[in-house]
Parts: sequence; structure tokens; C-alpha cells
Amino acid sequence: MHHLPPSFDVSVPGGALDAYVARIEAGLKRIDASYAPYVFGHLADGNLHISINTDGPLSHERHEAIEDVLYAGLNEAGGSFSAEHGVGLDEREAYERHAVPVKRELARMIKAMIDPANVMNPGKIVSGE
Repeated sequence: MHHLPPSFDVSVPGGALDAYVARIEAGLKRIDASYAPYVFGHLADGNLHISINTDGPLSHERHEAIEDVLYAGLNEAGGSFSAEHGVGLDEREAYERHAVPVKRELARMIKAMIDPANVMNPGKIVSGE
């Protein structure tokens, strides 16, 4: 189960904001007709915070379905599934599913260079393991 309400932090290029919000509103309605995302953020730099109105905690499957709607096409548009809040342990699965593979590998390589003994934050998202 995930936290209530589920919230997300994405980046979207400025020129794509309107189309993105329209797309996610329609996609979320296909999951549940009652979903009305609350979207706010730092529009000048394209960072959006999205909260989903729900009546209770979400199942893992429902949370993934929402992520799929919110994150679809972001990489191709020059955005990211995670903006200034970064990637924490709650986003581990989303990182593996939606972050560009070459970026994940680059993060692992940088981590290995600066922390070859893997003593800084072992077992976290980017690890030397």
C-alpha cells in the first residue's frame, strides 16, 4: 500500500505543460472516473507536483497504473519522472521502470567512482552493489 494521497513530482518542458496536464487528466479518468489530479508547482522551470484524490490507500497495482499514465512520454519530451524532490526509496521501482537506462548506468558509474567501497548510503537507489 502507498501513502494517502499519492503524490508525484515530475518535470515537463514548458511548452508541453498544457498537453501534459490534459493527457494525464484523461488517462487518470480511464483508471477511475473520480480521479481529478491536483497539479501545482514551479511552472517556470517545468516542475509539477501532482496529487491524486483517493478515498484510501492505493494498491501496488493501482499506484503503478497511475505512474504509467503520469510518466508516459516524459523522457521522450525532455522531462523526467522525478524533478527537484529527487528519487527516494519510495520511487525505487519507478526509477527502475521509467528512468532512462543510460542515465541509471551513469549514476551507478559515478557512485562507484566517488564511493568505491560503497560506504555512503549503501543499499539505496544508486549503489555500488
